Amino acid sequence: MRALNALWQSVLVIAGGGFLGLLYKGFDRKLAARLQGRIGPPIRQPLLDVLKLLVKETIIPRTAIPWLFKAMPPVALVASVTVLLYLPVGPFRPVLSGYGDLVLVLYLLAIPSLA
Repeated sequence: MRALNALWQSVLVIAGGGFLGLLYKGFDRKLAARLQGRIGPPIRQPLLDVLKLLVKETIIPRTAIPWLFKAMPPVALVASVTVLLYLPVGPFRPVLSGYGDLVLVLYLLAIPSLA
């Protein structure tokens, strides 16, 4: 039962964190445009950008190592999602609390920029 509860919290934090992050980016774009005297994109624009990105064709450069080129986006996503599991969200305790420290979180935040 405890493992099922942790799994449920993980899924909720990952889905909620991704959705709220994209929503926050939409508000940020809208606010920046309003401050510059423009209308700006709709708030849902980051969600639409992600959906468009998921349907695009993957083009692999000739000089790239194909398996490594295809493996890096999931590695970056897993690192970002793992950082979410170390943060307390709402009434939930961090799912991975006690299994790492600040150095690990900073390392996981650095991986997406390298991938």
